[in-house]
Amino acid sequence: MAGCENPRGRALTLTALGHISNISGERQRALEYYDQALQIFQILGDLSGRCSVLEGMAYLYAGLGENEKALRYYHTALALARRAKDLGAEGNILDYISAIYRDLGDYKTLCSIPNSRCG
Repeated sequence: MAGCENPRGRALTLTALGHISNISGERQRALEYYDQALQIFQILGDLSGRCSVLEGMAYLYAGLGENEKALRYYHTALALARRAKDLGAEGNILDYISAIYRDLGDYKTLCSIPNSRCG
């Protein structure tokens, strides 16, 4: 991908490679791809791209049982989704956040999340 003249395309490719690496169990490699993609999206000012990468990173940490770290990434992604007015991403992220709180048995926090299914 060296010399790629389309930075957004490069960042999208790196994000996809991060997802594939995570699914394949290559989590360190996934984080490397995500970090590279995140840097490019930040330079471009692409809120949706940053949101997608952070969502992938959160999903990775949730899969490792690192729920607090996952929640930090999800909340950052949620703020970006809201700034971008991306209701689809916002809804997905809220679902993921709700799932973590449900798994933790934190029903008080779960019930404070809009449209969450308490209990």
